[in-house]
Amino acid sequence: MFKHVIVVLLVTLLSGCVRPTAQPASPSAVDKKALIGIWAMLPLKNGIANVVEFRADDQVLLHSFNCENPQVKMGVEQYHYAVDKSSQTIRLTSPDHATQLKILGIVGRAMKLKQPIGFENESLTFSYLKVAQVVPFCEMYKPEDKSPKTAFKPGDFIAAPAIPEHKDLDKFVGKWRSEKATQLEIVKDKQGRFTLFQAADDNWRYLFNNVHWVGDELNFNSYAYSEKPKLFDHPFHKSQIPTQIRLLPNDKMRMTIDIDGDKSAFELTRE
Repeated sequence: MFKHVIVVLLVTLLSGCVRPTAQPASPSAVDKKALIGIWAMLPLKNGIANVVEFRADDQVLLHSFNCENPQVKMGVEQYHYAVDKSSQTIRLTSPDHATQLKILGIVGRAMKLKQPIGFENESLTFSYLKVAQVVPFCEMYKPEDKSPKTAFKPGDFIAAPAIPEHKDLDKFVGKWRSEKATQLEIVKDKQGRFTLFQAADDNWRYLFNNVHWVGDELNFNSYAYSEKPKLFDHPFHKSQIPTQIRLLPNDKMRMTIDIDGDKSAFELTRE
């Protein structure tokens, strides 16, 4: 949710992203008191199962979890929040980001929130249950068959390459290479959104999601797959790699990748 969950789903897969739960009625006057507490999100198709903690001091903590990679610590984000009872919205702000959530309903321990994602008025809907402690509902996550020996299906990895705002984002724009090969591009589309991109080659296609900032470091998941059946057994097919990039002096970038807990870092040069 919030800063980086905006980008966890394709617009074409918005329907059915959250497994069924109790349907809260439309609120008549939901206020701050109804929000205070710890809310665990029902897992999305790609394993995102964040837990959000609304505090009485107008602070909210987002504890990020992904049931696909539960061993990977994804960090905590802190925001200030304010509830507008007339519009039934929650305004979230931090030093470098602001967003708004629509309260669809809070009934007992169940809550539904909606968040616009900026793609032709599309939005995401999130379902929550109030809990006593910060623990994700990963036991409710039942991933579809993602065998590496099968062809890629849209539900195997839900692409969302848009990059949240950041004061230095313009400095990341461009093509970045290593050993004469382009490893990553950051481009600006016609709508003014910045996105991650890597051109397909003869064998591989590339997708990105879970794009978020940790300080001045951009974090995301990089995914690769092949459309050639002879490569379905290749370890790179349907591989998902947590990645971080950070700017260095002299127009260079450091990229760090995490493969099964083994981290490797290398430098990229702007083309």
